[in-house]
Amino acid sequence: MSKTLLIYRLGSIGDTVVALPCFHAIARAFPRDRRIALTNIPVSGATSSLAEVLGGSGLIHGELAYPVGTRSPMALLRLRREILATGADRMVYLMPERSPLALRRDLLFLKTCGIDDAIGVSQETLRLRRLNERTGEVERECARLARSLTKLGPIDLGAPASWDLMLTPNEREIARKHLPEGPFLAINMGGKLASNDWGADKWTALLQMLSRRHPALGLVIVGGADDRERAECARLAWSGSTLNLCGKLSVRATAASLERAALFIGHDSGPMHLAAAVRVPLVALFGDNNPPKKWHPIGARQICLHDMCGVRRIAIDEVLASVEKLLLETVGSHCRVSRELCDLAAERSEHR
Repeated sequence: MSKTLLIYRLGSIGDTVVALPCFHAIARAFPRDRRIALTNIPVSGATSSLAEVLGGSGLIHGELAYPVGTRSPMALLRLRREILATGADRMVYLMPERSPLALRRDLLFLKTCGIDDAIGVSQETLRLRRLNERTGEVERECARLARSLTKLGPIDLGAPASWDLMLTPNEREIARKHLPEGPFLAINMGGKLASNDWGADKWTALLQMLSRRHPALGLVIVGGADDRERAECARLAWSGSTLNLCGKLSVRATAASLERAALFIGHDSGPMHLAAAVRVPLVALFGDNNPPKKWHPIGARQICLHDMCGVRRIAIDEVLASVEKLLLETVGSHCRVSRELCDLAAERSEHR
């Protein structure tokens, strides 16, 4: 490795996964560089860091802790010393939309750290999110990030390789040892924000319906340690085999376990983005926390149900219809799927 390249990206699992195509593009553009992520570690006690998502992938070779929100001169001086010690003179700017003042402040500080070249900030029109005035939908975050890196060449968001987490054989073996032998449905009921919560009552009703319709399917619940108690309650609604993996696996082993699922259902959360990255069919539930499309995944066999009046406004039958539609497409015609449910799912997906 000849030089060091900084990659400035804050956030947790979802923020990291939507930037995966960019991390792959950076690795292609700078294959010999030592790529160091400048990121917040940890994000919070209940969430996971960028390093937990990409560590071991080869897309980054290390990380520096960025003290989010600090105004402490001592903390900033310490960070400056750490950046200077890397010898980096260029960086890739993968931050969310920033005000001109905040952007200038970032670049000024990084300039004092020896960073002369900041890739991804040169053209404001490329860096800012686009709005479809006809539909009111905003551009997906992954698309905005990819446009900001046009200097590195085209980034194909539709290519499965762009979303490759580079899971290792060992991570897949860990997942295999934890998982049941037969087919299973994976769910995640957690998330950082209460406004993204569909509600325990709706989850219970949905799981009861699905377990009656698909007795051959097991249920695997993934998430963090804070989700474990709630997951134990959800298991009672499933008549077949169940497994609570909340807090038991690393982020990357969780992704490897989702890779083996027949289908995933979950809130707007980190595990949902992991499921999208490993290309498992999924139903994702979105509320009013973010505008439509912004954090929607990209890929085939994905249904995003998004209600700007709140996630709890999404009907149980609507989720059930979407699940049944995907199961019919992916598992086969032996699934008990009513034509009415499939028609409902098709109608709703056209308007999402």
